[in-house]
Amino acid sequence: MREPETIQATTDGIVRAIVSARPHVSPLLLRGQDGIKASLPDTAFEVVRVRIHDADTVIGDVLLPWSTCLVNQEIRAAGFDAYEVTKTRQTEPFKHFSNEEWAAEIAKGTLARDALRKLAEGGQVYVEWIPAKERSAYGRIEGALWVRTKSGRIVNVREWAHEHKFVRE
Repeated sequence: MREPETIQATTDGIVRAIVSARPHVSPLLLRGQDGIKASLPDTAFEVVRVRIHDADTVIGDVLLPWSTCLVNQEIRAAGFDAYEVTKTRQTEPFKHFSNEEWAAEIAKGTLARDALRKLAEGGQVYVEWIPAKERSAYGRIEGALWVRTKSGRIVNVREWAHEHKFVRE
């Protein structure tokens, strides 16, 4: 098999696409932990070379149809706001946080991030395209995050985060 050809195209300095010979991995029907068949949504795309920043933001390469890949994309999980892992967020109410409030926030954020890393370890991460939410105000892809664990269980990250209290109310 020959090496895939890669072509990098830049449109607005944010979206970078590499076209390669690697085919898109289509979502498959899988047997969940409870024995009931579950599947990923048709509009979910695999994310590879995943780095988990916090419980609602991952960075990775999004595999699209036609052997297309969005490279090094920040992806924000739609539908919830997880605790922070750094002091970089300066919107309300964060800009008024005391050192103690930041310490508590970062401790919760680190716990949530590490739990998501453990959930995704050895599995696959997917982002579901939501047409009304293509990019966030910060230029990140915004969509539903899904994890297929190494045991084959399919997990909606928003529901998982709420269930485990990793969400700011």
